[in-house]
Amino acid sequence: MSLDELDLSVSIPAVLGVVLVATLGSRFIRLGGATAGLREYLNARARLLGTLISCPHCLCFWLSLTGALAVASTWFQGAVIILLGWRVSYHLNRMMDRHGGRSDSDARPARQPRGERRCQQCGKPWRRSFLERRAQYFCSLSCWFEYLRDTEVAREQAEIEIFHADGRPVKRDLSPAPALEVGAAEARALLESGQGYVYLDVRSALEFENGHPAGAVNVPLYHHRSEGWVPNQTFLRAVAAHLERDTRILIGCETGVRAGLAASGLLAAGYASVTPVRGGYSGVRDLLGRTVAPGWRQLGLPVEQGPAPDPPARTAPATP
Repeated sequence: MSLDELDLSVSIPAVLGVVLVATLGSRFIRLGGATAGLREYLNARARLLGTLISCPHCLCFWLSLTGALAVASTWFQGAVIILLGWRVSYHLNRMMDRHGGRSDSDARPARQPRGERRCQQCGKPWRRSFLERRAQYFCSLSCWFEYLRDTEVAREQAEIEIFHADGRPVKRDLSPAPALEVGAAEARALLESGQGYVYLDVRSALEFENGHPAGAVNVPLYHHRSEGWVPNQTFLRAVAAHLERDTRILIGCETGVRAGLAASGLLAAGYASVTPVRGGYSGVRDLLGRTVAPGWRQLGLPVEQGPAPDPPARTAPATP
């Protein structure tokens, strides 16, 4: 078939129809009350899909593609309808988002000055060929999808819990194993080594006040109440509010049982260095009362009493 025989005409009503469908359809999927359940389901079960249906850029493309398949009679018409429908509907969405007081993801950062733009994922200096997504820049599609994957992993880690709603500990058969335990004396040496170690005491507030390793931070794994021991359902969130995920944590309790459970949860939540302290504060004894693993107090290491001051809240990282 020669070029003269090709139908290069494009129906203006078809283009306008696809633009209208893509614009309204993308807003309905992203913001409509009728699709709220679908968005919640995908965010809970398939976070990548949940992210994609919240992205007007992606939605406008797929809706324009669907519209083009329905109305185009030639490949040329289809290509033109997809391109115009995609770009026009996307920019209409951005205009309506700005005038409506919201952004593409309810938290679009300000666009960076051109001289400061770098790839969000690998840090390469900005070039004209970079992709812009949500006012962030990526040098390639692989960096963009790697960013989406890392974002999903971070969200999953933020939702890790140690206890079920009924108080039962969550089993983590496939969670990362904690580093080898260290004894109380080794823990003391690490704290004094200047390598940034922090002693996290997970005993109850009352136990902590009666005596704890000097300089320790207290976030109880269980609270001691009149009805007994109550799981601290906000344990991981409390730790995350004060300790970065790259903090070197020495974790101890009375004898070591609670420390092991807390260490498993912290590792699953993305903490890179979590080391249980063998014997904890009071040490471990066998059935005959013989000391198996001496604790901090038994070794005569520095001890403090009374409640610990609230640790300073960690500083939020600067936006790149």
